[in-house]
Amino acid sequence: MKSKHTSERRVVKLENSFVFQQNYRMPALEQKVMLCLISSIDTKAETFYEKLIPVTNIQSMLTAGNAAKWGSFYERLEDLTKRLFDSGVVLESELMKQVKSRRRFFEIIEPAKNETGALCIRFVFSRWMEPHLLNMKKYVQFQLSEVVPMKSGHSIRIYMMLRAYRDSKRGFEKVSRKSYMIEELQQKLLLHNKYTGKYGPTNFQKKVVDKAVEEINACSPTIYISCEKIKDGRKFVGFEFAIFDVPKKENVSQADIDTLTRAELKAYEGLVAFGVFPGIAFHRLLPEIKSGLSDGFEDIFVLYLIKYIKERAKIKKPGTLVKWILNPSITGKEQAYLIKIGEQVRAYAKKMEKDKPENFYNRMEAKNMKNSEFEALKKKNTEK
Repeated sequence: MKSKHTSERRVVKLENSFVFQQNYRMPALEQKVMLCLISSIDTKAETFYEKLIPVTNIQSMLTAGNAAKWGSFYERLEDLTKRLFDSGVVLESELMKQVKSRRRFFEIIEPAKNETGALCIRFVFSRWMEPHLLNMKKYVQFQLSEVVPMKSGHSIRIYMMLRAYRDSKRGFEKVSRKSYMIEELQQKLLLHNKYTGKYGPTNFQKKVVDKAVEEINACSPTIYISCEKIKDGRKFVGFEFAIFDVPKKENVSQADIDTLTRAELKAYEGLVAFGVFPGIAFHRLLPEIKSGLSDGFEDIFVLYLIKYIKERAKIKKPGTLVKWILNPSITGKEQAYLIKIGEQVRAYAKKMEKDKPENFYNRMEAKNMKNSEFEALKKKNTEK
């Protein structure tokens, strides 16, 4: 039985303006612990109250059932709480440009023991955080388990910004697009003094942005993102993120599967074997593939597509396949991939028609009937 403290059951809520407007930088572990603590507060309370959270509970939240060892977490607990206490946001000062305004996230954070003697973290968030965590009207909400696997603190920060933006736009558009100038995004991550010089933007992209895109797409079951460069002439000046929802895991019944043609059934089985959720494969991908990407050769199309992703795609995950088919980027890059694969399928069909005409005509006959009907017809012809 899973512990009630696992991250799958922990919901994090953050007010939108905090996610969008505040500038801060925190390593991944500190961010995860802070989000664990946020997930434990009563968001309907009028003010913050001192809380004690057993360290074993935090360990359970962060590992979510994994066998990972957290010995170093205990050994460095005092150092960790110090770093958390020192963490906060940096604001532009209205009085002096030379002196930044700094605000800490926590009023109290320290190791402690509860009544049973269990090692805990005692904490109270700073009062200025109240409007960002209590009685919120516009906020982003996500499962703690979505960020636990992420190794980069920047990935977690970018995920929260893009997730909040997508949540605010979901009711109005199928795909949300959010642009950041390089300096703006660096400022939000407090990296404006690190990636400088001629190769600063490129290094920032490779070490921070590309890594965030990869981690978010690998870890989040709710959103998928892509990123394109923004250029002013030949100069690289910013990023445009496309954010779309990962289709829900709709149920697939045996009755649904029985409606598929032979080639569609093999395509469906290939998608599921690659790791695509059955509901997404059946309800979302097959209709797109059948509508024009292939004609009676759906299984070959899927075979070539998976091979292409494994060999050439930067992110070799099922999410890449879903994105290419359902939400190609504005540059048309994914569409070009699909057209190329479609050409390979047509070449395969022509070769089959020339070398194995009987197999080709069987496919042409099978594409207009359910797999069970074709199998019955094939059996009947064999018996004659």
